Amino acid sequence: MTELHAVTKFEDEYFFLSNFYESPITFSTPGGDLTFFSGEAAFQASKHKAMKGDDRDKLYYIHKVRDAVSPKQAKYFGRSVDIDLEKWEQIKVDAMREVVYHKFLNEGPYGQTMADALLKTGHAMLVEGNTWGDTYWGRVDGKGKNKLGVILMEVRGWLYWQKQYKQPMAIPEMGS
Repeated sequence: MTELHAVTKFEDEYFFLSNFYESPITFSTPGGDLTFFSGEAAFQASKHKAMKGDDRDKLYYIHKVRDAVSPKQAKYFGRSVDIDLEKWEQIKVDAMREVVYHKFLNEGPYGQTMADALLKTGHAMLVEGNTWGDTYWGRVDGKGKNKLGVILMEVRGWLYWQKQYKQPMAIPEMGS
């Protein structure tokens, strides 16, 4: 069997790498521990950290995103919320990192753990190739920062360390 060198799109057998993949993610919010149905919903809910408004508005927004009927709707809610853009730019990578770490510590919908699925990508470069123009989290026509792919590879390395050395490492602290 040939070793996989790159995953260039998060679709088909690699759709589980996408934030639109429906896999429950639980993490702490100002309203307590909440479970979101996808990475996209959890990431969009993270915008409460840069949101304008009072705590009640932020909790309402978090629950609205959690209750979205699809990742697409959660993304729409996230694009519609009034945030301090400068603050969001400073924290969005940590917010994504927190979501991805939590996603891959959960069990997938088909029984295998999400961690096992990610580890099966081996040493392949993970690239969130897309056609919708996102050159920050992914790449379009080979151009872009691929921040989501980089975070996925970081999490995979952390998981590999855990498995290889059987020494649990704490999840890296994320900004609040």
